[in-house]
Amino acid sequence: MDDSWDDPTRPPQAYEDLGPTRHLTSNVLPLRRSQPKSVPPRIKLLIADLGLRYRPPGGSTDLEAHASALALLTLDVADLPHDRLERAINTWVRSEKWMPKASELVALCQSQQRAEFEPRAATAAKHDQATAFIDSRNAMMTSEPTARKDIEWFADANGERKLRFKRVVAPPLGLINPRDVDRLNRALRKFGAPFRYNRAAYDFDLAVGASDPTDPTNEVKHP
Repeated sequence: MDDSWDDPTRPPQAYEDLGPTRHLTSNVLPLRRSQPKSVPPRIKLLIADLGLRYRPPGGSTDLEAHASALALLTLDVADLPHDRLERAINTWVRSEKWMPKASELVALCQSQQRAEFEPRAATAAKHDQATAFIDSRNAMMTSEPTARKDIEWFADANGERKLRFKRVVAPPLGLINPRDVDRLNRALRKFGAPFRYNRAAYDFDLAVGASDPTDPTNEVKHP
């Protein structure tokens, strides 16, 4: 008779009956149930409205099953953006006669996202290509002595590459060199401009009907 089965130091063999009760030999904790999802109120309202559209005509048993299906659907779509989910539901109820599954609403939301993202991505890629072309051509035109200096390449709103005359930006009205105040005010008086510069070199509007404070002839002369 083989007494090795009673030897406590012998390692267990495959398919060996180790008895009705086995004790855990590791420190692994038992799995816990996950906490229920926190459903935004807007999502709850959207699914509740959806349930009213597809309310079953049967008795209380059908209504209880319908309510349970709505509760599960609410949990399944709780993480979707409510604006996309609302558009998906509106699209669904206009064409389908049965209540949607979560996977069907998710598919509609993903379709909306692709429809919004793909054109923007294509336009952005087109702009990137146009920018590289424009930068190289403008640099070439600047470095070539015989190239025209009054035109430049640019990209329009659709990413199309076009030529245009260079825009000359006028200097903004504002702070100037204080030494130029008198000279500029003389020119402004000559051409009847409605503004002047003060000693701090900032422009100001002339009051209607008032005398020009920068005109030397209006200065009060003390005896």
